[in-house]
Amino acid sequence: IDYDRRTHRLALSVRGPVELVADGPVTVAAPSVTLDSPQVTVTGRLTVHSGLQVSGPVAVDGNIDATGSIMDAGGNSNHHSH
Repeated sequence: IDYDRRTHRLALSVRGPVELVADGPVTVAAPSVTLDSPQVTVTGRLTVHSGLQVSGPVAVDGNIDATGSIMDAGGNSNHHSH
């Protein structure tokens, strides 16, 4: 663990797995958070407040339920019929 008092930067470098276990909620408060990993897995329910922006393909294994409209860039919606 390295803390730079001049820049107020805390750095942690670990060779091997890291596990964080808490008996209560964990909150990370910051102007922004980056998860820089080739794979991120969430094993429980993921709730997003405010908005979600995805860059790249989206794969869904199951149903998608929406209470609002679903629109693509071409103007097609989930309310059209064939």
